[in-house]
Amino acid sequence: MNAASAPGELSGRPVLGVTGHLILPETERQQVEAEASTRLERLLDASPELEGLRLLSGLAPGADLVLTDAILAVCQRRRLSCHLTAALVGPPAQMLEDWRKRAHALGVTIKPAAQRRVEHRFERLLARADQRLQFVAPAQAPERGFQQLAALLAESAQILFAVLRENHPGQVGGAAQVVAWWQNPGRIPPELSLGAHAGDRHGRRLVLIDPRGEQAATEVGEQLDGARQTIDEIRARMRAGNALSANDLAARALDRGGASPTLRYLYLQSLAASGSPHRALQRYEALAPPEGMRNEDWRALRGRLHKDLALLGDDVQTNLRLAAAHYTDAWNRSGGAFSGINAATTSLLSGQHRRAQRLARAVRALTEQPAPADERARYYHWVSAAEAKAVLGDLDGCRAELAAADPLLRGDLVTRGRTRAQLRRVLEARGEDPGVLDALAMPMVYLLAPARAYPEAVAPELAAQLRDSPVYALLGEAADRTAVPVSVLARLLDAGVRLHLLDLRRESELPEPLAGRVESVVRCRGFLDRERGWLQRHAQRQLYGLAMLNARALDVDLRRLRAGGSALARRWVIDAPPVPPRQRGLGRRRMVGLVFSDMVGFAGLGDAEIQQYWARVVPALARHLAPLRRQILLQQTWGDALHLVTGDARSAALATEAMLRTVRDLRPQLSGRLSQLEIRVGAHFAPAWHGTDAIERVRTFYGTQLSFTARVEPVTPPGTTYVTEAFAAELAVSAPGEFHVEYAGEIALAKRFGSYRIYSLRRIGGAPRGA
Repeated sequence: MNAASAPGELSGRPVLGVTGHLILPETERQQVEAEASTRLERLLDASPELEGLRLLSGLAPGADLVLTDAILAVCQRRRLSCHLTAALVGPPAQMLEDWRKRAHALGVTIKPAAQRRVEHRFERLLARADQRLQFVAPAQAPERGFQQLAALLAESAQILFAVLRENHPGQVGGAAQVVAWWQNPGRIPPELSLGAHAGDRHGRRLVLIDPRGEQAATEVGEQLDGARQTIDEIRARMRAGNALSANDLAARALDRGGASPTLRYLYLQSLAASGSPHRALQRYEALAPPEGMRNEDWRALRGRLHKDLALLGDDVQTNLRLAAAHYTDAWNRSGGAFSGINAATTSLLSGQHRRAQRLARAVRALTEQPAPADERARYYHWVSAAEAKAVLGDLDGCRAELAAADPLLRGDLVTRGRTRAQLRRVLEARGEDPGVLDALAMPMVYLLAPARAYPEAVAPELAAQLRDSPVYALLGEAADRTAVPVSVLARLLDAGVRLHLLDLRRESELPEPLAGRVESVVRCRGFLDRERGWLQRHAQRQLYGLAMLNARALDVDLRRLRAGGSALARRWVIDAPPVPPRQRGLGRRRMVGLVFSDMVGFAGLGDAEIQQYWARVVPALARHLAPLRRQILLQQTWGDALHLVTGDARSAALATEAMLRTVRDLRPQLSGRLSQLEIRVGAHFAPAWHGTDAIERVRTFYGTQLSFTARVEPVTPPGTTYVTEAFAAELAVSAPGEFHVEYAGEIALAKRFGSYRIYSLRRIGGAPRGA
């Protein structure tokens, strides 16, 4: 990569080259004009020291002319000096004739009026040029002139605007070759080099424009009925936080032959968001467009994947530095605030403080422009400014920008929580007080405690405090002492809370006052009818864990909302919730961690490889699980599957991490198809029977929840652990801060077990400590 490691402002009179050998219909011409104008305005806003531009254009009829006109128009509006060099690949009359022949060969009909407009534009711009070059190619190699122009643009342009259509076949001397040579001038054949150079390569800018604009999200193959709706549905599921379901939909669309860049991008983005950034990174090169065609989103995605790995504790400094490098690359080529601020923050987190400050100053300059009208875009405008000022140590400025963002996206708690978490990391890296985050208000998460009697109403001041707050409560039968009456829950909904229920009832339908109004409903699985008391005690602990998971995800505190005061004057009280005790079980039934895994790729092994699997892979797994033997109550293997039962959720989580690490570390030492093996793991926390296997005469565990757990593993991506909501909640209570547990989404489990909420699991900081 030849772009600078930090952007730097453009100054002096840089050369701006344009290239785009496309014949554009009217709609695409308008798109190119608008996009080129917007991108140049952005570059000029960030470079106040610029004295003028030298515009280098081949004036090829089509995209070249459109770009040239658009850039000259922006310079004229801003009263910025712009001198034009016309570098022609033949006599003007011959260029126009070649354009008409090419259009005919492509089956493009150009109406006489449109032809006259193009000819007039060409002649006008040619007359406007204060310098004119003309390449003369030998008759036996007419493409040589285009190659010479491509070399001139690649060697001399500090800023390059290129119009490229995704999957358009490259041509000799065409725009794709110009971009490739501009990115790596060493590829230019020596006989074509003109000895020109762009001077200091720091601050170079590449602006890629797809003439289809929003249509660039789809290719010809995607014009089939329903393809556009599929992409819209994937995006909707991502916005709703259901990355797992979004990835499932994207994967199925790819399997059906979908191949658009947007579909591939959404597949990788949702795969990472559902807990598999490592696998998304492995598949990035195979799914990304060619290097010269990658826009800001594609380049920033690579940075996002390395950042996710760092936040999961994988080789933190290396991944943060790689994230910073890829985000900076995206910023250098696009000038977009999104990639710029992420480049600044990851540079700071990776210890590159001077680079971080340079980038933050550039982003701050961008955000000094008027905020956009769209609410979401306006929110990101203000929080990007806040992050830039936080990187620069301007806490008062950071607080002011957060205050400007605070009225926006009030209902999108997930987005606001991510903003606070990102800023908290920046402030911690600088050793600053995180109190500045209070300017971006977030409602606390509440745990609703059961009581014998409740206040008759929610006071206006309490309603204002609770509005939009997630509130977790138990819904049960009338006789359940731990459940909250439906009337109380309905009053809280009327006050504007976001109600999450753990439902202990036997009925499947919600009562009328609650139907259609709650955020989520979870059910405790696997309990017998006679175990009602055990169920209620366990449910209080699971509810606490569910509330804790949400509080951590939103970067807020967990509080208890309970009924207090005297019997005659009940009132609502807010305080810290106690941690409910662990419930072991009753008789031959107990709560256990359940783990199922299998090896992806095992079915393709031959006999010799299966022997090596049993000789090397299985013993390695046994060695790494040995430190947990006192907590493992049952371990069984058959074929490529491994099944564990543990005494608690933490031990099960440690076992899954040991299994993933074993296969990851051993795989490079194996050969053939064994080196491609990947393990996937599913885990659950639930009640199970324990007794003796009459055939094998060993201790065993059995019950419906083992079958349920076995259905989680098949939907898990290779190299990943997925856990149920019950497991995630128990781990949040029993091992707080030890594991990274993140909601992946809702997915239909195998063999018609229905749809359930699933979480991804990773150990924080790498290798497990002793049990």
